[in-house]
Amino acid sequence: MSLDNGLPVEESLSKVFIAETVEQLERFTQILLIIEKKPETIATEIHELFRIAHNIKGSSGMIGLNEIKETMHSVENMFDAVRNNRQELTAVIIDELLQFTDELILYIRNGDWNRKWKGSRWNKIFNTNPEKDAIGESNAQNQQEVALVLNSDEKKAVAEWQEAGNFVYGLDVKFITEALMKSVSAMTYIGFLQNWGTIFKTAPAQEDLAKEDYGNLKIVLFADSQIDPESEQSILKYPVYDIEQVTMRRWDYHPQEPTQQVIVDSKLDQTVRVDSNKIDKLINDVGELLTIKAGLTQLVREQNYSKDSWNQLAKTVQQLEQLVSDFQMEILDLRMVPVNQLFSRFPKIVRDISRKKNKPIDINFIGGETEIDKQISERLVDPLTHIIRNAADHGIEPPEERIAKGKSETGMITMKACHEGNCIVISVIDDGHGLDVAKIREKAIKNKLINETDELRENEIIKLIFEPGFSTAEEISDISGRGVGLDVVQTSIKELKGEIDIESSPNQGTTFHLKVPLTLAIIQSFMVKVGDQVFGIPSVDVVESLSIETKEIKTIGENSVFSLRSEVVPLVDLANLFEWQDLNTDNGKISVIIVRKGRHKLALGVHELLGQEEIMIKQINKAMPENPIIAGATLLGNGQIGLVLNINQIVKESLHISLDA
Repeated sequence: MSLDNGLPVEESLSKVFIAETVEQLERFTQILLIIEKKPETIATEIHELFRIAHNIKGSSGMIGLNEIKETMHSVENMFDAVRNNRQELTAVIIDELLQFTDELILYIRNGDWNRKWKGSRWNKIFNTNPEKDAIGESNAQNQQEVALVLNSDEKKAVAEWQEAGNFVYGLDVKFITEALMKSVSAMTYIGFLQNWGTIFKTAPAQEDLAKEDYGNLKIVLFADSQIDPESEQSILKYPVYDIEQVTMRRWDYHPQEPTQQVIVDSKLDQTVRVDSNKIDKLINDVGELLTIKAGLTQLVREQNYSKDSWNQLAKTVQQLEQLVSDFQMEILDLRMVPVNQLFSRFPKIVRDISRKKNKPIDINFIGGETEIDKQISERLVDPLTHIIRNAADHGIEPPEERIAKGKSETGMITMKACHEGNCIVISVIDDGHGLDVAKIREKAIKNKLINETDELRENEIIKLIFEPGFSTAEEISDISGRGVGLDVVQTSIKELKGEIDIESSPNQGTTFHLKVPLTLAIIQSFMVKVGDQVFGIPSVDVVESLSIETKEIKTIGENSVFSLRSEVVPLVDLANLFEWQDLNTDNGKISVIIVRKGRHKLALGVHELLGQEEIMIKQINKAMPENPIIAGATLLGNGQIGLVLNINQIVKESLHISLDA
């Protein structure tokens, strides 16, 4: 893959650029929305906008995205004019900036650097200094941005140099606009750079430097060894007149894939910023782990089987167990981020719908400091977007209707986050007209989801809005229909092993509660054994475990059931489910574990109940045949593989039902 400057880019560099730039642009959007709502904050907020524009300009130029760099330079100039009272940041310009930010975020998240950013339109919009531009145009011939392109032979030479264990560095030397003798400065800098290696190629070529028709100089340096940090600083800060800035990076180049595109998962951002205090804790734990390791090694080396040695071993193992537990929690904590990072995406969505529908809507946040797993946070974006759009579009009434009801003209959407045990609950609350239960029932009958004679509780009727394509909206807008897309919400939350609950009151509003695990990596699991295979059942699905006599089991049709405290519970033989031999018992008893999904209970017959454990769940190797009743795998303490059951799927298949969320 090559950038605007013709150079390849490392995948890791690309990922860092995407993560950091998107984060800055999201903050950029937040500030613009603050200024739009409270224009009096311009004086303080404009400095932060300028800083963000300046940072993105610099990082774009460093990675070689010169088109973005030039656009951000125009934005930076405009903000400089605003803070020096040469220009006003009008509502029209804020609109343009928000559109520009949306477009740029989409381009950067896509990560297709082979498709150039077209910033000419934005450059014209944000251009605030025509006199400076006129001077720039007159000097344009002497300030052309040069690109360095390697031919096939040169690419081969680069690869061979690296394969031999050597190093290749790319440098970009930027000259000041007023530079008069760039060629002299360029040759001086090239001579200095040869202290660290051989100049392989420059752009412009060294024989063309005297033409002075360039604004920058690109250099490819072949080095026998890696340049140390101190030398790198000397290279970057070497004092040469007319040179404004030097950027440098090590190449990681593969000629067999000269146009390979860096693939970046735009749905799940894998980059997490980590508090240095968290790193310090881990480093301290590693030190303690090494101490324990040394103690265990000493005990093994001495081979002393005295009582004192065994006591020391037991004490050391206990310390190890505690340390591993702490270590586990601290490592998981590295992925935790404030839920504010998730919430920050939604003010712009609400603002755009508010304008399009011509009804004032505010959005409020509670519990933004609550921490959530970064991966789960990213996977909540789509379902929460569906809910927010529905609330703003159809949940909140038009202003005249709200006034007639005695409400404030401005609708309110509140997003709230809090911890509940090992889960996080995110609630979306609107103060609109609420869900019309009678209308939902009527539409469900019309769509043949239920019969007229069916007697359903109110919460059961409300959950019908999760059926695919279900909507009570008389007019489906291009934004949303109340219910449209909520089947996607339900699917997304189920994939996260979460639950959805809805509360609604006429003319008071609707609340969606999304309850998801704090992390998907480690779960509490009840372990059971069937034959020689150990299975894990997520503890959140477990009601109880017990032993029953085989004579208590009855057969109804093709199904086995037994009575538990006057309740008939269906029984599934796990061994039979996996087409192994049926459960055989010598004492006339079998072990069962009761699981629940929604209002449905199911008993699973097993050979042995092993008890509750905390396990790390991993995906099954994709090369293995897919089995929908297996959710993942875990490595057991004895080195064997345990399989984690998908209770949702087992209940559906065993009871032949479609489960509610």
